[in-house]
Amino acid sequence: MRLGLVTAVALLGLVCAAPASAAAPPNDAPGGAVDVAPFGAENGLPLERTGQADLSEAGPDAGVPRCLGPRSFARTVWFRVPSADAPQRLRVDALTPAGQANEGPELAVFVQPASGTQTREPQACDGPASQGDVGTRDPAAGVELLVPAGRTVLVQAGRPEGQTAQGVLVTVATTAVEGLAAPLGDLGTLKAPRVALGRSSSVALGGARLTEEDPAQPSCAAAGSVWRRVTAARTGTHVVAARGPGVATVTAFAGRRPTGDGALACGVRESGQTVSAAFRARRGQALWLRVGTDATGATPGASLAVSGPCDVQPLTRPAAPKVRVLSVRGRRVRVRVTGGCARSVRVVLRRGGRTVASSPVRAIVTPGTRTLVLRRSPGAGRRVSVRVTGRDGARRTRALRASRSITAR
Repeated sequence: MRLGLVTAVALLGLVCAAPASAAAPPNDAPGGAVDVAPFGAENGLPLERTGQADLSEAGPDAGVPRCLGPRSFARTVWFRVPSADAPQRLRVDALTPAGQANEGPELAVFVQPASGTQTREPQACDGPASQGDVGTRDPAAGVELLVPAGRTVLVQAGRPEGQTAQGVLVTVATTAVEGLAAPLGDLGTLKAPRVALGRSSSVALGGARLTEEDPAQPSCAAAGSVWRRVTAARTGTHVVAARGPGVATVTAFAGRRPTGDGALACGVRESGQTVSAAFRARRGQALWLRVGTDATGATPGASLAVSGPCDVQPLTRPAAPKVRVLSVRGRRVRVRVTGGCARSVRVVLRRGGRTVASSPVRAIVTPGTRTLVLRRSPGAGRRVSVRVTGRDGARRTRALRASRSITAR
C-alpha cells in the first residue's frame, strides 16, 4: 500500500527535494500546522491527502513530548487533518522524498479535543527508534487510528538527531467507519469503570476510538482503546490479561491519569486470543488498564482480568509455585516457597504410618522462607515424614505437594 501510494505521488511530481530555505518553514510549530491537501477523491470526498516540507531549517518543539526518546523529533513540521462528520479510520505515513538519503522519518499524531488544542500527549507515533534492529527498519513511519466524528488531528513529522535527509512527505488515507456508540470506558478518565482484582469482567470493544487522553505506546499500538481502573492491594508483581478475537494489546499505566511516562508494561497479540503483561505495583497505587483493538465495526467483546500478588489469575496460567521443607524444630516447620504464592497450605508429619502432628490450614503463603506452626511437637530426635499440601496460588485447580523425610529437633 505504501509503495503504491509513493509511486502515484511521484508520478504527479509531488515528491521532490524541497529547496533549502534560510528561514524556518511556516509549519515549524503546532500553531502553524497546514492542512494536508486532497490527492484522491470518490463522490467528491477526499480519500487521500498529502503534505510535504523541507526540514533543513526546522527545529524541535518546546513543550511537546519527544515520543521516541530524547534524540527524536529534533527537526519537525506540522500538518492538520480536518475533522469529518462521521468517525473515520486514518492511515498516516511519513516518507522520505525521492533522491534523498534513505532514512526513516518520525511521525506523531495528536487527536484534538472537541474544543481547543492539545500537544500534551501524542496518541500514536512511529519511527526508526520503535522499529527494532537496523536491518528490519522500514524507511517509512506509519500509524493507524480510529477517530471520533468532529475531531481534528494534528500530525507532527520530523527527523531525529544525526539524520541528513532534509525533506519529509506525509500521506493520509481516510476511511469512513460505522458510527457505533462509544463503549463503556472509551475514555481514559475517572469515569472509566473499576474492576476487581482476581476476577474476570467483560469489556465491549465495538465503537472504540482514540481520543486526546490516550497516551501513545509505539511498541503496543492499537487503533482504538477501552479503559478500566483498579487499585493495587499489595506490593509486588501484577498481571493484566485480556482475551477475545478483537483484542490487539493490553497496557498498564500508573498515576493520577494515564500518561506516556506512567506506562508500566504492555503486551501485544502474537498468537491465540489472550494478551497479557506483567508489571510491579505498590500497595494503594492507582492503575489504569487499557485494552487496544484494531476492529472498526461491531466486534465480540473481550474478557479482562488483573491480578496482584497471590490473587487468582482467571485468564492466564503461570508456572506453579514450588515448596521445599527445610527443617522441623519443635512445633515450627520451615519451608521455602518459590515461583509464586501457595494457597490452603497444610503440613502433616507422619511416623510409622500414623500422623503425629499437623498444622492448621494457612490461607496464603507468599514466596520466600516461611514458618508454619504445628498444633503439637512431634518430639525431638525422631525421624518423621513431612508432607506439605496446598493449591496453586494463581489457579485453584492444581494441587501443590512436597514431601521429605527429616529428623525433628
